[in-house]
Amino acid sequence: MNILIIGQGIAGSCLAWELKRLGADFTVADRPVAETASRVAAGLVNPLTGRAFRPGWRQEECLAA
Repeated sequence: MNILIIGQGIAGSCLAWELKRLGADFTVADRPVAETASRVAAGLVNPLTGRAFRPGWRQEECLAA
C-alpha cells in the first residue's frame, strides 16, 4: 500500500518517521513555502499547554514515541 502524506509539518513529519520505521511505502507532498508555521517553528514542540502550562493529556505516551 502506498500512502500519501499531505503536508510536512510536525504531524506529517512524525507520521512519515513512524511509517518509515514500520517499513511502509509513502510519499510526502508539501508546498515549498518558507513562511509556513511549521518551517518558522523549526521543529519546536511544546509539551505544556493552556494558560497554566499543564502537561498535555497524552504527553508521556507521545514523548516516549
